[in-house]
Amino acid sequence: MTDERAKPGAADEHIVEELLTRLTSVPNDARSFDVTVEEASRLYPVGVRFLDRVRARGLCEEQEGTELFERTDLINVELFLGRGAATMSLRRFWPATLKRVQAPAPAGYLVEFRAACPDPGHPGDCEYSLVLPGGRQQVRVERSASERPIAHVRVECPTEWPDLPESAREIIDELCGVTFVRLPWKLGHVLDDIAFVRRTGLGDCEAATKLLVKCGAERGVPIRQSFGLMLAPPFALKHYWPEVLVDDVWVPIEPLLMKAMVEWRALDPAQWAPYRSPGAALWRRAVEWWDVSVRHNGKVVEASYRAEVVPDPSCGPSGQTHRLVGQ
Repeated sequence: MTDERAKPGAADEHIVEELLTRLTSVPNDARSFDVTVEEASRLYPVGVRFLDRVRARGLCEEQEGTELFERTDLINVELFLGRGAATMSLRRFWPATLKRVQAPAPAGYLVEFRAACPDPGHPGDCEYSLVLPGGRQQVRVERSASERPIAHVRVECPTEWPDLPESAREIIDELCGVTFVRLPWKLGHVLDDIAFVRRTGLGDCEAATKLLVKCGAERGVPIRQSFGLMLAPPFALKHYWPEVLVDDVWVPIEPLLMKAMVEWRALDPAQWAPYRSPGAALWRRAVEWWDVSVRHNGKVVEASYRAEVVPDPSCGPSGQTHRLVGQ
């Protein structure tokens, strides 16, 4: 059987060319250039032809004889082509979850924390430190070099949220000309990503969140930054989003990504205006990712998450319960 991904059409060619033209506005000193050609071919299903297009735009760098690419450039190409696991979460699974969970009943999820031992040669079991609804806790699990579950959390998310005031809607409207892309980490944590969004019309969820928080502070509209998980069963993705204070309730919003999902035809614009809250599929955990980082014997480790919808959350008074795998 022929792999259709190897045969890009004219529409794909145009989409990628326009995208790469805009991505050249990302300064090279913001890029990490840490993905080899072999890793690019294995991890990011963009195809040889589009990898050549990335190369032709100068979005690669040679270090000690090895050609390297910036991973967010490759993620953006696969995102705009509709390929890859992360793309499936954004363009298929999260929209499906938003359409599935219906008011007035809260949406219930079972979230699984997963991690692999970074030092499988150490003696004894692994001791992980996790931030759970009751605070940071310790859990011991059998040592394993492969990724395994270390905790399960049952989460309940409201499906009904207050309407946003006109003052908040006017701020959200400022994002109508911004295109969702993934930006390099360094652009948001070393350079000025807010200025970049305003100058180029390109932004990711973290940059758009910072911009809305800044605009809210300038106009007296209370908007805060949130970090947590986008619940897109079977996945749960680390994510930033803004929240607006309305009648003593912090209302989650995600206008940039909602706009993108409408453009991808994953959501109906008549039902999913940028002012509508997707809070039924967002689990707020902190302001910044490092506040809820998973640690192994005191050192921060990479963790992944999975989620499933449960028909009856049956959660406690706080709306969230948890169970440690090691207990």
